[in-house]
Amino acid sequence: MAEITSRSSSPRAASAPARHARAGILDRLTVRTRLFLLAGVLIVLGGACVLIAVAGLSSQKGKVHASNVIFTNSRTERDAYEGWLTADDQANMYAAVEVLQEPSQRQLANVTRDQAVSGHAQAIKALTWLGAHSVDSALRSKARTTLADVNTYYAFSTRMHAAAQAGHFTRAVHLVTVANAPASNRTQADFDALTAALNRTSARIKTQSASAASSALTLVTIVAVIAVLLAIAVTLVLTRSIVTPLRRITRAAEHTGEGDIAVKIDGRGSDQTEIDRKSVG
Repeated sequence: MAEITSRSSSPRAASAPARHARAGILDRLTVRTRLFLLAGVLIVLGGACVLIAVAGLSSQKGKVHASNVIFTNSRTERDAYEGWLTADDQANMYAAVEVLQEPSQRQLANVTRDQAVSGHAQAIKALTWLGAHSVDSALRSKARTTLADVNTYYAFSTRMHAAAQAGHFTRAVHLVTVANAPASNRTQADFDALTAALNRTSARIKTQSASAASSALTLVTIVAVIAVLLAIAVTLVLTRSIVTPLRRITRAAEHTGEGDIAVKIDGRGSDQTEIDRKSVG
């Protein structure tokens, strides 16, 4: 019986060689291999998105660490300032109590003196740490300058204490009210400059963190969109390479069922569709 060739001469059949030329590589792959290929592509695209997201999170982790460091620096600077204020206030109070020369206030004088010493020690400890561990060299330099001025200022308190112990009360009061004024003003200016520098550094880190977060989010979004588009494209190509031969076999089977046993099926392909074709033929 002659082969029926009406379908092969149709416009769609005429374009078959072009389709086969484009799908030549896929035609040599089994259905299982194509499915594995699809899964592999999806895994690679998903992995790319995960890597981009992890990179963004790592960048943010670094910014969070920097924010924590600047917070620690600011807290330490505050401790130093509070220590200096305590030493200053208690030194003035000690001088006033000593001027009273009241035996009943001796304990108060001793406690006040101890608080002044403790406050100074707190300021020295905090400033020493900032001078060695602050977030950048400019802050470390300012911390060391402030430390030097705090020690200079505290020297007046030490001299005041010696004068009071020697009974020179007028000199003691003069040392902590008039003589130390320039050192006091200089130290206050040092702390103001240190605080301002820390605030600027904190603002810069916050800006960089926000910018990095925005960039990471944008990059992840772009990569995700590209990955989805590529996944859709690969899925369509691989699905068509599997479904199209099956549709041809199905149409041939329908014609065979109608009694047209001379339907010619394209024999291209080495996968399961080729087996099905032979069973239909």
